[in-house]
Amino acid sequence: MRLLLFFLLSWFSTVAYGQGANQYSIHITVMDSATQQPLDLVSIRCMPGHLQALTNKAGQATFFPLELGTYKLTFSHLGCPDVVKTVELLQSASIRVVMSHQIYQLSEVQIQPLLPQSPIVNQLDRNNINNQSGKSLGELLSTLPGITLQQTGVGIQKPVINGLTDSRIIYVNRGARLESQQWGQDHAPEIDPAQAGRIKLMIPARSFRMGADAIGAMVELLPEPLPQEGKRKVEVGSAYMSNNRLWNGFLSIAGDEAALAGLQWRLSWSGRKAGNTSTPGYWLYNTGFQDNSLTVETKFPLKKGWIEADGSWFQSTSGIFLGSQIGNVTDLLLAIQRPKPLFNKDEFSYEIDRPRQEVNHWTGRFRYLSAQEDQRHWQVQLTAQQNRRKEFDLARISENPELDLTLTSFQLYGEWHSGKQFSTGLAGNFRENTWSGSRFFIPNYRQLNPGWYANWRKQRGKFVWYSGVRLDYHFLETFRNQNGRLFSDQRNWFSAAASMQLVMQEQQGNSQQFEWSILWRPPQVNELFVNGLHHGTSSFERGDAGLKQEGGIRVSWRLERSYWANRIGFQQQIFSQFLPGFIYARPDGVPVLTIRGAFPSFSFTQTNAWLNGGNWMFFVEPIRNFTVEARFQTVLAFDVSAQTWLAPMPADRAEFNFKKRFEMNFWKKSGAQSGFVLLGFARLFKQNRLPVINSDYLLPPEAVLLTRFEVGGNWKLKNQNLILSLSINNLFNQVYRDYLNRFRYFSDEAGLNMALRIRYFLNT
Repeated sequence: MRLLLFFLLSWFSTVAYGQGANQYSIHITVMDSATQQPLDLVSIRCMPGHLQALTNKAGQATFFPLELGTYKLTFSHLGCPDVVKTVELLQSASIRVVMSHQIYQLSEVQIQPLLPQSPIVNQLDRNNINNQSGKSLGELLSTLPGITLQQTGVGIQKPVINGLTDSRIIYVNRGARLESQQWGQDHAPEIDPAQAGRIKLMIPARSFRMGADAIGAMVELLPEPLPQEGKRKVEVGSAYMSNNRLWNGFLSIAGDEAALAGLQWRLSWSGRKAGNTSTPGYWLYNTGFQDNSLTVETKFPLKKGWIEADGSWFQSTSGIFLGSQIGNVTDLLLAIQRPKPLFNKDEFSYEIDRPRQEVNHWTGRFRYLSAQEDQRHWQVQLTAQQNRRKEFDLARISENPELDLTLTSFQLYGEWHSGKQFSTGLAGNFRENTWSGSRFFIPNYRQLNPGWYANWRKQRGKFVWYSGVRLDYHFLETFRNQNGRLFSDQRNWFSAAASMQLVMQEQQGNSQQFEWSILWRPPQVNELFVNGLHHGTSSFERGDAGLKQEGGIRVSWRLERSYWANRIGFQQQIFSQFLPGFIYARPDGVPVLTIRGAFPSFSFTQTNAWLNGGNWMFFVEPIRNFTVEARFQTVLAFDVSAQTWLAPMPADRAEFNFKKRFEMNFWKKSGAQSGFVLLGFARLFKQNRLPVINSDYLLPPEAVLLTRFEVGGNWKLKNQNLILSLSINNLFNQVYRDYLNRFRYFSDEAGLNMALRIRYFLNT
């Protein structure tokens, strides 16, 4: 039935669409403030109606047909601060918009002229981030189509994008690729999403600057533009969640110092503290967590270009569920089959006891950019990072951590842009990881990765063509101490990657995107050499030193359509990805008994995999400001070598959301006041696509229907803005388990959770 739905949805997307009775239009011309020349490839979003368009070479775009009414237009262009215009459409109208390009105004941190914001790039803006404050990066990304969560207990979430996760996803924070202990399911990216102004998802990455190993996707976090013209900006926020009694705080202060040669700066802090999580029937003891992040950003404008220098610190302490630590094999097998944990303390506490993890991540970044008026420019960036992870086992051998890992890395790249059509660059990445403690996990190692890349862009009419290539060399040297003698193992890989993308922008914001790419990644150190307890997932893992590099050949088609005067919309993405040498951890089926207890055992292996699937989204606005939205996503993962299904992969998921937007007039002195009410349903299907010989320790959980409710409002008064919202997840306190949560062996998922959020903005 679901496979039939897959093809029906694809067929439906090709049906021609009609127009409404009204034939009004908004014709737009966008100009660059510095050159007074037309600005092409400006992304324009029109609400209501979910319309999008790109300006052509003449800087023009048209929304047609439209009904009479009030429309909010948001103009985005990489290198320019967003511009928002409100148009009251009484008849067909033409408007002219001027945007300040970053090359001249020096107001934006990121410059990517070859990668203008496509209307079909998934992203979360600042409003989305604020409305979900207190959540992790993985939880935020899971609200986008095609993304599910891979979890370890409660506090650690990693995104699974079209069936791929872990090191196949690159994270880029403020222009720097994140280098952290990405050794599996429990090592979530050490990034605080509250510090981001925008989060972009590119599938696959269209820029090879950060590497060719983004076989799954690249997640990029961009900062908010810094204030200009001597202005100040203050943002304060807080959130509280009822289930684990989480408290979240956020403070950001930014300014522009005209008296100090135009220095722009921002200082921001964010923190969370949570206690034990509650399932519908019991507390999960030792599942609390707390984290803090601090970011300092500075920007010094020059005559032609600028200098950026910033630094960040992220700290996290998280407990590991007590019920996942089992002393013997008999009790472990019994605990896996029980509806309730075998070992647990059914009580709430903020205390984080053993077993636990502590992480500290430091980042420093320096960038110099030289820009010219013909949009040619070059830039150099140096990044230094240190990631330290401490793991404390339940069995206390000493007060010191049983495992202490320190990863130090340096990134350097130089890039040249020849106008908007071509760019090329050299990049280098050096990593060194050392460990100490009483428990072995991975060996010490050094890794060097130099690379060269180039990107091209060509536009002809409504077609925009992107292409890129990258050459990489990876050198890995590992060190082992055996009986007082030092042994080393050296390996190297060389490969080429390529990507092509065709974007076709049509009328009324309708668009299509075709992609083809070939990417690759070398096996990770843990996949090759791990041999021991994986602390956070309460599992024992074995590597395979004979693993080869993993490739990825991907094709995808994405389509957006609007129908009947833009009151109905449709979006789909269909993909097919062949992964020769796909590496994954396969359950051994037999637990391992160690001096620290009994644990499920997994071994890394390699096969040829073929992933197919799609994401679909429909929306209809039957009456003004009331929207009904439906989503469906599926991944069909096949083990070509073994001629069976590949596990573990996300189960199918369907969502239905009913949202009502409205204007409020509670306070006559306030400015624009708006609010919304949302009721959502999510159907998590049972994963029935399993290998013929299934060695997993527990069968997939049954399907479940989850309900959520949200209500919120926005109040404005001159230069102040206040946002309040209340959300309730798992509204009916359903008992269920998630297939991609390794701790489904031991416990249920969280029960009902109410979240209250407040955000206050002040611009002076």
